[in-house]
Amino acid sequence: RGISGVTFVPPVPYEEMPALVQAHDMVIGQFGLGILSMVELESMACGKPVVCYFNYGDWYPEPPPVLSTNQPAQATDYLSALVENPVLRRQSGERGRAWVEEQHGYLAVAKQLEQIYLRQEHK
Repeated sequence: RGISGVTFVPPVPYEEMPALVQAHDMVIGQFGLGILSMVELESMACGKPVVCYFNYGDWYPEPPPVLSTNQPAQATDYLSALVENPVLRRQSGERGRAWVEEQHGYLAVAKQLEQIYLRQEHK
């Protein structure tokens, strides 16, 4: 039995992911590992709000703007708020996209590589 307005998606080929993400208003990510997987990162890059569980707050200089919880009731509250508030959905998606660009964009990666190379030169 399905839930009205909710789509459970079976595994799809990677090439189909952009169209799949764009066809939905928000994304529910993983809750078991506490990490950001490709689904969460790519969904944020597409400007979609993400509800998932992220447990590595010190991994990044600033935490990702996901709605993070490992509690089903809290996840339900987050999803309800997003469904009911299109402005919140848009703002959350925009924050996620900006964060991914800052943390994983080509300029950020180039700066990180430059720092690694400079540290190696000084050894």
